Amino acid sequence: MDKPQGSMNKPKPIKIEEDTNTTMKQILIKIPAGNDVVESIVNVALHHQANITVLKGSGLISDITFHNPVSQAYVFTLHGPFQMTSISGEYVNTNYGYVPSGLTDEPTYSSFSIFLTRGDGKVFGGVVQGKVKAAGDILITATLSNKSKSFRGGHHHLKYSRI
Repeated sequence: MDKPQGSMNKPKPIKIEEDTNTTMKQILIKIPAGNDVVESIVNVALHHQANITVLKGSGLISDITFHNPVSQAYVFTLHGPFQMTSISGEYVNTNYGYVPSGLTDEPTYSSFSIFLTRGDGKVFGGVVQGKVKAAGDILITATLSNKSKSFRGGHHHLKYSRI
């Protein structure tokens, strides 16, 4: 039952709190052929001491290792070439201020989903569980987010010839 106008049952205003300690920046990453796509993305986050969220990506993939959703312990590798139609995911950098000398193949705080197609136009994809080898230049659009400090440099387009 609706209350008449002017009753004490008015909606309360919504208060939106803004986190002013977080800095975000959109970047474009070009990953050359032969490099591992996920490792390259994680390397960018570590270099900038930031979290990274992948918004989209495209390019030619030669090999990819997927997580099998049916069996938690089973992974499988497909050999291409495949056209990457999309990639999304994130890497959460828990070590702000620290850049390790090497990377692990499967970072603990990351998850990436990818969709691919072959020449027949059928699209397939899944959750990445290992290597994603670039067969050609890969273009990734991502955002870097960082708590409590600004990013060094003003580059919005990053090009990595060697990762």
